[in-house]
Amino acid sequence: MRYKIRTKEEILHSAETLIREEGLDACTMRRLADHTGIAVGTLYNYFPSHQALLEELFVASWTGTLNKLLSLPLVGAEEDLKNFIKLFKEEVKSRNGLGIKLYGTNILPSSYSQAQLSVFTDISDRLKMILKSSSRNSGASDKVLDLNCRWIMIILVDHLMQNGADDKLFIDELINRFI
Repeated sequence: MRYKIRTKEEILHSAETLIREEGLDACTMRRLADHTGIAVGTLYNYFPSHQALLEELFVASWTGTLNKLLSLPLVGAEEDLKNFIKLFKEEVKSRNGLGIKLYGTNILPSSYSQAQLSVFTDISDRLKMILKSSSRNSGASDKVLDLNCRWIMIILVDHLMQNGADDKLFIDELINRFI
């Protein structure tokens, strides 16, 4: 007999695994129920709709990304920014288009929940810490650092959406502009 999933977190983890292994289109409620070994109706006890499931998965996956970013050792602004970008890119690609399916190409749509905004603020704070550690930004105000973080995130997401290939050139350019 298959292991029965009993918590919302386990269902979200199973959905994330399904998306990473088989793609976003494979994560239907019926397929997820099959994958987890529970009835479709049981999924609806946890999530009122497929959209609600995906939205909670979106927050959970970005929270996981935040935790990974926070676990990266800080060794110096240039290396830290390279590591941030590399991990960020890997994490976005592993979601197989989840954010685009939910929100289109808007980077900060007004429809984000408080939980989504909170995790993105925390990710931005980590980036801000990296920027602050560079000699170029050591005396910069929080307002300037916040603006630079927004620019980096916009440029980074745009690069990812266009499947930017030359990562070294891209990263070098961000370092030249912001570190």
